[in-house]
This record gives sequence, structure tokens and C-alpha cells, in this order.
Amino acid sequence: MTFATTYAIGRVAQRYYAGGRTLDAARSSRRSRAHGRGAATRASYRQQIEQQAATIDTRSLVSLVKKI
Repeated sequence: MTFATTYAIGRVAQRYYAGGRTLDAARSSRRSRAHGRGAATRASYRQQIEQQAATIDTRSLVSLVKKI
């Protein structure tokens, strides 16, 4: 759920700022579609996400974020 929501927010934000900083009903419906695509994308990465989550060392989070 979190992955799909974050993905959708990112896609909407890209369009929002690229389109002159306006957000209307049409763009809001795009968020819903983007959320669906994000959920599907998450499903394809589920095993990898779960494996990495199980082995993450919270002390190294800063270095992980810097790589992105």
C-alpha cells in the first residue's frame, strides 16, 4: 500500500509541477490510475521488497537514501 501510494504521489507531482502548478479533477483521476499502476508495480517487486526489508539495518538508512 505504501509503495503504491508513494508511486502515485510522485507521478501526480511530476504532472502537477510540469503542467503549471494546477490540479483539477482530471489530474485527480490520474492519481487514481497512477495508484493502480503503482500497486501493480509493487506486486512485481514484492519479493525483492520483502527480502530487503527483512535485512535492513536502520543504522544505514541515511546511506541508502543517499543512493537514491
